[in-house]
Amino acid sequence: MKYIAQTANKFNRLLTAIAVSSILSGCGGSDSSSTTQPAVKPTSPVVKPAVPVVEPNSTVEPSKPVVEPSKPAVEPSKPVVEPSKPAVEPSKPAVEPSKPAVEPSKPVVEPSKPVGKPTVNNDTIPPKIELLGSKSISIALGDTFVDPGFLATDNVDDNIINQVKISGDIDTDRVGQYVLVYSVNDSAGNKAEVTRIVKVIEGLVFRDSKVTLYENEYQHRIWFDLQLDSMDSSDITFELANQNSAEHGKDFDLSYKPNNSFEKSGYFTLAIHDDDEFEGKEQIIVKVLNKGKFIKELEITLDDTDSGDFVEHGKLLVNKEFLHQPAITVLNDKLYFFNDQYSIEYDMINNKVEKLTEIGLEVNKADGLQIGTYKNNLFLFASNKLYRFKENDLSWEIYSESPEIIHRDHLNTLSHHIIGDKLYLFGDVKSGYAGAKPNDYRYDFTNDSWDKLISRPPNQPNHPSSYAYDFNQTAEMEGNIFMFWSENAAVYNTFEDTWSKPFKSPPISRFPVVTGKYVYSLKSDLKSNYTISRVKLSLTKPTNEDRKVSRGAFLPFMYKGRIYILERDNHLLSFYWGDNYQN
Repeated sequence: MKYIAQTANKFNRLLTAIAVSSILSGCGGSDSSSTTQPAVKPTSPVVKPAVPVVEPNSTVEPSKPVVEPSKPAVEPSKPVVEPSKPAVEPSKPAVEPSKPAVEPSKPVVEPSKPVGKPTVNNDTIPPKIELLGSKSISIALGDTFVDPGFLATDNVDDNIINQVKISGDIDTDRVGQYVLVYSVNDSAGNKAEVTRIVKVIEGLVFRDSKVTLYENEYQHRIWFDLQLDSMDSSDITFELANQNSAEHGKDFDLSYKPNNSFEKSGYFTLAIHDDDEFEGKEQIIVKVLNKGKFIKELEITLDDTDSGDFVEHGKLLVNKEFLHQPAITVLNDKLYFFNDQYSIEYDMINNKVEKLTEIGLEVNKADGLQIGTYKNNLFLFASNKLYRFKENDLSWEIYSESPEIIHRDHLNTLSHHIIGDKLYLFGDVKSGYAGAKPNDYRYDFTNDSWDKLISRPPNQPNHPSSYAYDFNQTAEMEGNIFMFWSENAAVYNTFEDTWSKPFKSPPISRFPVVTGKYVYSLKSDLKSNYTISRVKLSLTKPTNEDRKVSRGAFLPFMYKGRIYILERDNHLLSFYWGDNYQN
């Protein structure tokens, strides 16, 4: 009995431990796969511990009653176990909610995007590239191109400026038009592309890019134009290259006065010097600098080769002839022609008429007008008035009026010369006019004043009352004005207001061309034989040399060192008397 009681006592302790373990397992204190799980059911046998006492003779198998009674104990345990299910079931929600805890993580990223913004998967809108600055840029030859920049944005990717690719090459040392392509892709693969045109141009362009000058004593302006707003004419300078074959100071001199910054055109001047030595063709190379930096050069040919006869350059106007002796001159590569029918501006570089008006010069058609240049303006004197030319409409405006009649009769000569700031006028009167004396005046441009010159010398020393008023023409050399009549000449000194005594001289035609020490006089006879006489000026004894030519003498003028004539039938011809000419 003691054994049985001990055994029962041990058994009860065992059941109690199993029950406690089961309860702890239900609370999560043990693995659900443990073999102790069936011990939950035997918790009910605690109610019947005395079952083995009913069979006291069963000493051989005392353990059986312990096991066997457990079978009926299962049934009573159901009420005990069933209530425990709710304790386990609620634990499931504690695990299940962990799944939604992962899903809400998506909104944590998404809130950074604006409401309604498409995602990468459905984005079909291409990005945008905005060019800063102009879509077409011009730069000067030799300059460095600096890209003004750009912006690049996308509706999903926002700022994508760092992803923009630029393709295209620019050679700033070569004139041309170049294309730069700016392209970019967003994260959805949408592409944007824009282009910028870069024009490499000559920032400075010479109006006459192939200049050939001929040896004579004169000055020639070589004009340029600036093509870029970024260039300033006040920054432009010129200097001579080292490889010139023409000698500076002997064959030519170069001078340049910088313009105002707002001006987009200008010129430098070459003073050409004449000598009696034949040099053939020589080169003058002028370098152009912008802010001291070399940008280009101009090669000029200085030629001393005789032209032979006249060379034809075509017609000034088609199907027109000039009925009256007009006034004609050249300024800044433009020929200006005026008579009582037309006013014409003709481009001597490109050989074409630039402007033409059929409003003639409202002065006496037979005045034999002369045109002079003062500070880049044209002036002429006619009908006792000094006129200034207006280039915009090829008209003339009255600039000043003489105090008395200077030129009384249109059948005689009127001659003038502009030297420095002074205009020297030599008028004439009809021979035999009772009591007539020539009126010679000097006009000062600086103060708009007129004063009378000293009287001319007597034509014949033995007849003091006979003045040299019936003259053919005048010519100026180094401030001295030569007056020619018949086979005589006298010289007026503009510095001292004095006349020399008359001296013998070759005759001069009415319309000569004066250049330096030479006067070119074109003549013809009744048999239509034409000659050019070159008179070498001298203060004591001028000399001359004649040569035959095939064309007539009409309206001579000089341009680039060549002698030009405009014939009555409108043909424009030129001629050069070179140092290699042999009579």
